[in-house]
Amino acid sequence: MVNVPRLRQDGYALLGGHIDWESADGRFNASIWGKNLANKFYVTSSVDLLAGWGFDYNHIGAPRTYGITLGVKY
Repeated sequence: MVNVPRLRQDGYALLGGHIDWESADGRFNASIWGKNLANKFYVTSSVDLLAGWGFDYNHIGAPRTYGITLGVKY
């Protein structure tokens, strides 16, 4: 990222987590997980495409995502 004042953003933190479970014999497992749980808007990278003309490329970070993962060992 080039040090261009209009492309700056404040610092940010992302909240994520997961809860895992595994059966006593280790054969089955499950996980409930979430990322960016506060649904924070953030930019992962910015580029000034035409120096000074205001044409910028911003790569936006992923929104809140969540899911369940299930597994079986055989």
